[in-house]
Amino acid sequence: MDKGSSSQQEKEVPEPELSPVQRNLFAMTNAMICLAWVGVFVIVVYQWLIVDGGWQGIPSQMQGPIQGVVLYTTVVQVMMNYNLDRHACGQELIRCACMFGVIVKFPEVQASAAYGLVLLLWSVSHLVDQAYCVRDLLGSPRPWLTTIYNSWFRLLSPLCVGLEVYLTYCAMPLARQLNKHYALIMILTALAYVPAFPFIYQNRLISRKNHRKNLFLRKN
Repeated sequence: MDKGSSSQQEKEVPEPELSPVQRNLFAMTNAMICLAWVGVFVIVVYQWLIVDGGWQGIPSQMQGPIQGVVLYTTVVQVMMNYNLDRHACGQELIRCACMFGVIVKFPEVQASAAYGLVLLLWSVSHLVDQAYCVRDLLGSPRPWLTTIYNSWFRLLSPLCVGLEVYLTYCAMPLARQLNKHYALIMILTALAYVPAFPFIYQNRLISRKNHRKNLFLRKN
């Protein structure tokens, strides 16, 4: 019974065949996301280590571009991956809600170094994912990039979730002052996110395993 359910859970999902035009279009889109997150990473590191010498938050004139990158990434990822990995799409939507429902709505939490760490981890995570996708769409990914793609998210993903929940916790007193119903929604979302994350995490492991199988079959 257990073996049957396990094999059913890990059932290989065939990846749709893409035309050369679609592959080039998807590769260009992923490359744009990758470059956008390079910009976010540079902004955070420059502001954190060079300008301020310590975390003082992101200047208001730089907040708009960062928020735009988060929104753009969420919309594109959901549109491109909805039929392939809906759990990953759900996590992307939750991160977008964390940005606009917590960080933007309660700017006071931006003074926490956790906000800077979240931006750095989101940047590295998307850089790895999108760089791998570009190489996979245009040809065979480099072995070192494949290794990073299949291993780094095991650490990055839990760290991101922990920091996102921590920022929500920091914003809770502000939310209660603003609107008790909104604070309740934030609490329920955080409580639902934490137990659901292991399921999402396991699903991403299975998705990557299936992708490696499909990649091997495509080469042979």
